[in-house]
Amino acid sequence: MDEIQAVNTIKQKFAGSGRKVQIPLLKGGHFTAEITEEGIKVDNLGTQSFLPWTVFKEALRLLVRKGGHAERGDAMASKLGDKGLSTESIEGRVASVVYGKRPGDIVFRRITPIACILIWAGICRAEPRKLVLLNREHGTVSKAAKLKEHIEKLKDFEIVDSQLEPYGHIGATLFDAVFQAGIDYDLVVKPRADELLRLPQASTVSGFLGLIESDRVREILRWNGDKKIDTLRALTRLLAREGIETEADLQRWFHDPANLEKLARIKGIGTKTQNYLQILVGIDAVAIDVHLRRFLEEAELKVGDEEAYSILYEAAKLLGVSASVLDHSIWLYMSQKK
Repeated sequence: MDEIQAVNTIKQKFAGSGRKVQIPLLKGGHFTAEITEEGIKVDNLGTQSFLPWTVFKEALRLLVRKGGHAERGDAMASKLGDKGLSTESIEGRVASVVYGKRPGDIVFRRITPIACILIWAGICRAEPRKLVLLNREHGTVSKAAKLKEHIEKLKDFEIVDSQLEPYGHIGATLFDAVFQAGIDYDLVVKPRADELLRLPQASTVSGFLGLIESDRVREILRWNGDKKIDTLRALTRLLAREGIETEADLQRWFHDPANLEKLARIKGIGTKTQNYLQILVGIDAVAIDVHLRRFLEEAELKVGDEEAYSILYEAAKLLGVSASVLDHSIWLYMSQKK
C-alpha cells in the first residue's frame, strides 16, 4: 500500500460508515471525525482540529520506508529531534514535513487521532509506542525471512561491522560519499580517503571547502575529471552555508527531512548517495545499489527499491543487527565475489 491507496482506503471507510463517525480511542472512549474534501476534522484537537490528507500520506510514506513499523512519537514530553520525538517517528515526521517544524521546536500533539484513524480504517495496528502497517506486514516479513534464510545458507557470508565507524574527518566522509558511485572502491576511493585523513585542515567543512576551491584539489585527490569534483564542491558549499563543520553537525542536520531535498538538488547526488552519506555519519540507513539488488535477486526476491528498503530493514531485525550493518555486509560479500 502506498500513500494514495491509504487515503483512498480511509475515504472508502467513511463512505461505508457515514460522513461523521465515532473513532475508538486506544484506551477506551471515542472521538468524532468528519471527512471533508481536503482532509478530516476531529473534535479532540481543540482549535487545531483539521488534519489534511498530507498528514496521512506522510505517515504512510514513513511507515513504508521503515519497513512497515514506525514509532508514534511523544510530543507531550519531547521537542522535535529529541529521542522521544525523532523525525523518524510519525508525529515528528508530520510536524516536520506538513507543519514546517524544525529540530528544537515544540510540537502540537496530533498522533492520537492520526493513529486511531489509521487503525480504524484497517491500515495499521498498534504496538506499544508504535504503529505497524497491516497489509505490508505479512509480505514484508515473509520476504525478510526468506532473505535471512538465504544469508544463513551462505557459508562464506559474514556479518561485518568493523568498518562502519565514522571517519571523524568530514573531508574524507564527503569525498567517500561522492566518489564511491561507479568507481572501484578499494583501488581508487579508499586510498584517497585515507590520504585526506592525513590533512587536518580538511577535517572541517570550512577547511575542506578551502581545499576544494583551490587549484591544488586535483593534485591532492589525484583526479582529472570534472563531474565528481563539481559535485563534491557543490555539496561542501551547501554544508558550509548550512553552518555544518563536523560529522556530528551533519548527523544532526539529517534529522530534518527537508534537508534531504536540498541534497537532491545537487547534480550527482541521488537517493543512494544521500543514504550512504547518512551511513557514513553513523545513521542507521540502507543504500540500495547494484550489489544489494543482485543479492536480493540471488535470494529470488525481485522487488523494486522501495520494497527492498523494507525487506532489508526487516531482515536486519530478524538477524539481530542494524540495517546499515546488513547493508555493509552484503556490499562486502557481493563486491568480493568473483
